Order: sequence, then structure tokens, then C-alpha cells
Amino acid sequence: MPALYNFSHPLTDANIIEINNLTSSFRDDLNVHFTRSDVVDIPVQINPTESIAPQSRKLIDDNINADECPRGRVYVRMPGHADLAATMAIMLNTRLYVNIIRLAPVPGAVPTTYKVVEVTEL
Repeated sequence: MPALYNFSHPLTDANIIEINNLTSSFRDDLNVHFTRSDVVDIPVQINPTESIAPQSRKLIDDNINADECPRGRVYVRMPGHADLAATMAIMLNTRLYVNIIRLAPVPGAVPTTYKVVEVTEL
């Protein structure tokens, strides 16, 4: 089972269901069903005075073992920091088949809540 690596705010149970619903239309080898235990939450803290590339590499190397990913496929919720997310996407895509999970705010929700709006295969 591919893991879902979360480098951002915690995913809710509803988010996990939304991810499952979106991936259910993928071809058979990409169709997955995640549970809470499949989500790997990874705290992200960058040093803005240091280069972003080594920090991206360290986050990936410390948390994702490509040899443990079935068929080299991972699902990733990127961090909110745009430069870090872009660098990580490039680095991950050279090693693995990556699916990026995108959330967006639910219009009018108070307090602000987020729903999964897209799972993009790179």
C-alpha cells in the first residue's frame, strides 16, 4: 500500500475519504484506499537564512524511503511554503512516481475548514 506523506497541516478523516473518492477513478494500479494509519505526518520547519535545496533533500531523505514504496509510488501533501514545495516536487519526481494532494478552503465555512479538491499525478 502506498503511503500518504503529509508535510502540511493535519488531514482530517473527511480529507482522507475525499482522497479515496478522488483516487477511486484512477486506473487500477493507482486506485488506493487510505486509512488514518497510512498517513505519515511530517512536521516541517525551515531555516529562511539557509538554502532551500539541502533542506528539501533532508526532509525527503529523513522521511521517505523509496525502496519501501510499492512500485515507487507515493502520495504527498506538500508543505505550504511554495519554494520548498516546488523543490521537493522536483526532487521527489526524480526518484518516485508522485501524486500531489491539493486542498482548498470550504467557501463560507466558519471556522475555516479545507477539503481535498485534487489529486494530481506528476
